[in-house]
Amino acid sequence: MGRATGALRLASAPLNYSTQMPPHAPQQDDPLRQMKLHLAMNVIRLRQDRRLTQLQLANVADLSRATVHLVEAGACDARMSTITSIAAALGVDPVELLGPPDGDQSHAGSAT
Repeated sequence: MGRATGALRLASAPLNYSTQMPPHAPQQDDPLRQMKLHLAMNVIRLRQDRRLTQLQLANVADLSRATVHLVEAGACDARMSTITSIAAALGVDPVELLGPPDGDQSHAGSAT
């Protein structure tokens, strides 16, 4: 059979995640996009804290590097199994990946 026509194309230029927000930054009033951003920022922070590359994290989590890239870019609706695999590879609870990143005050005071 022929080659798959729906090939995934990734940006060739690396992002500096410490200063750039994922390209699909959410609108303040969109909870799903906000959760994607939280997931992206938390995975990036925890991966970098552990000095792992995307490929190393992908290998430990038994995922493709492209999947890790898409999660970190906020460019996909990650399956719960993907979130769970990434959390296990990073040694955290999956809930920690979905909550506001450390230092994010956007929800401060909402639970009082």
